[in-house]
Amino acid sequence: MEYPLRRQIERFMAQDEQTVKPRGNAKLTERNVILIKRLLRMGRLSHETIAEIFHVHKLTIKDIADVRTWKHLTADSPMTIKPRRYP
Repeated sequence: MEYPLRRQIERFMAQDEQTVKPRGNAKLTERNVILIKRLLRMGRLSHETIAEIFHVHKLTIKDIADVRTWKHLTADSPMTIKPRRYP
Protein backbone atom coordinates (compact mmCIF):
# COMPACT_ATOMS: atom_id res chain seq x y z
CA MET A 1 0.00 0.00 0.00
CA GLU A 2 2.85 2.38 0.79
CA TYR A 3 4.68 1.87 -2.52
CA PRO A 4 2.10 3.41 -4.94
CA LEU A 5 1.64 6.41 -2.64
CA ARG A 6 5.40 6.88 -2.44
CA ARG A 7 5.70 6.80 -6.26
CA GLN A 8 2.96 9.43 -6.59
CA ILE A 9 4.73 11.67 -4.09
CA GLU A 10 8.08 11.29 -5.85
CA ARG A 11 6.47 12.05 -9.21
CA PHE A 12 4.86 15.18 -7.76
CA MET A 13 8.20 16.27 -6.30
CA ALA A 14 9.99 15.75 -9.62
CA GLN A 15 7.50 18.04 -11.37
CA ASP A 16 7.73 20.53 -8.49
CA GLU A 17 11.54 20.72 -8.64
CA GLN A 18 11.37 22.07 -12.17
CA THR A 19 9.15 25.02 -11.22
CA VAL A 20 9.53 25.87 -7.51
CA LYS A 21 12.82 26.45 -5.71
CA PRO A 22 13.22 26.49 -1.91
CA ARG A 23 13.91 29.84 -0.27
CA GLY A 24 17.34 30.59 1.16
CA ASN A 25 18.83 27.58 2.92
CA ALA A 26 15.53 25.68 3.07
CA LYS A 27 15.53 22.11 1.79
CA LEU A 28 11.74 22.04 1.45
CA THR A 29 9.41 24.23 -0.55
CA GLU A 30 6.11 25.48 0.83
CA ARG A 31 4.34 23.01 -1.45
CA ASN A 32 6.44 20.18 0.01
CA VAL A 33 5.47 21.20 3.54
CA ILE A 34 1.76 21.31 2.66
CA LEU A 35 2.09 17.84 1.15
CA ILE A 36 3.93 16.59 4.27
CA LYS A 37 1.18 17.99 6.49
CA ARG A 38 -1.45 16.24 4.37
CA LEU A 39 0.48 12.96 4.56
CA LEU A 40 0.77 13.31 8.33
CA ARG A 41 -2.97 13.97 8.59
CA MET A 42 -3.68 10.80 6.56
CA GLY A 43 -1.57 8.80 9.01
CA ARG A 44 -0.52 6.16 6.49
CA LEU A 45 3.22 6.88 6.53
CA SER A 46 5.62 7.13 9.44
CA HIS A 47 7.76 10.18 10.10
CA GLU A 48 10.80 8.15 9.05
CA THR A 49 9.26 7.19 5.71
CA ILE A 50 8.18 10.74 4.93
CA ALA A 51 11.66 12.01 5.87
CA GLU A 52 13.22 9.43 3.55
CA ILE A 53 11.00 10.49 0.66
CA PHE A 54 11.79 14.19 1.08
CA HIS A 55 15.49 13.66 1.91
CA VAL A 56 15.33 15.38 5.30
CA HIS A 57 15.90 14.22 8.88
CA LYS A 58 12.99 12.60 10.72
CA LEU A 59 13.17 15.36 13.34
CA THR A 60 12.40 17.88 10.58
CA ILE A 61 9.15 16.00 9.94
CA LYS A 62 8.45 15.84 13.69
CA ASP A 63 8.94 19.62 13.96
CA ILE A 64 6.47 20.14 11.09
CA ALA A 65 3.99 17.73 12.74
CA ASP A 66 4.33 19.47 16.12
CA VAL A 67 3.94 22.91 14.43
CA ARG A 68 7.34 24.13 15.60
CA THR A 69 8.33 25.08 12.07
CA TRP A 70 6.37 26.25 9.00
CA LYS A 71 3.60 27.55 11.29
CA HIS A 72 2.11 29.73 8.57
CA LEU A 73 1.11 26.69 6.48
CA THR A 74 -1.63 24.14 7.14
CA ALA A 75 -2.68 20.93 5.46
CA ASP A 76 -5.61 22.89 4.05
CA SER A 77 -3.42 25.58 2.47
CA PRO A 78 -3.76 25.76 -1.31
CA MET A 79 -1.05 23.95 -3.27
CA THR A 80 -0.87 26.84 -5.71
CA ILE A 81 1.30 29.00 -3.49
CA LYS A 82 3.41 31.28 -5.61
CA PRO A 83 7.08 31.54 -4.70
CA ARG A 84 8.00 34.72 -2.89
CA ARG A 85 10.36 37.06 -4.66
CA TYR A 86 13.12 38.77 -2.77
CA PRO A 87 15.40 41.50 -4.11
